[in-house]
Amino acid sequence: MVFDYEFTGKERLVVWDFIKFEYEIKVRGLAKVLEHLAEEEFCLQVILFEQRLWDETAHLRPGDEAFRLTSNASAMERLQHIICNVRRAACHALTLDTPRNVDWQEEFGFCCMLYTAGSSNFGYSQYERLAAWLASAVSIGKGYGADD
Repeated sequence: MVFDYEFTGKERLVVWDFIKFEYEIKVRGLAKVLEHLAEEEFCLQVILFEQRLWDETAHLRPGDEAFRLTSNASAMERLQHIICNVRRAACHALTLDTPRNVDWQEEFGFCCMLYTAGSSNFGYSQYERLAAWLASAVSIGKGYGADD
């Protein structure tokens, strides 16, 4: 599957706003919340976090209710809650009057991978960069092209 953004028009580029927003929250949040871990354990926790995130949002459709958070949620659960609701908003925005028959998650996952490729130039810390690259790797398997 190929996404050609040259002819999609100004209204379809909203996906990049959601990707940028999610990545800034996610990579900085994960680096902060998990900064006490050794690198190997950090990587494992980021992968598990990203897998849970994709699993939690796999069946999102427009009009779905917001994700709920318990009062005793951990920092990781709060971070996941925020990102799940960003994806909920992305689902809604990417399915409004869409001119093509594309699942919003395939487009979102594809753009996650592309955005991460350029993120090494953002001045991220080592753990932020690791979080970005690992999130992209999970996106390959969970989001974009998972059924291909």
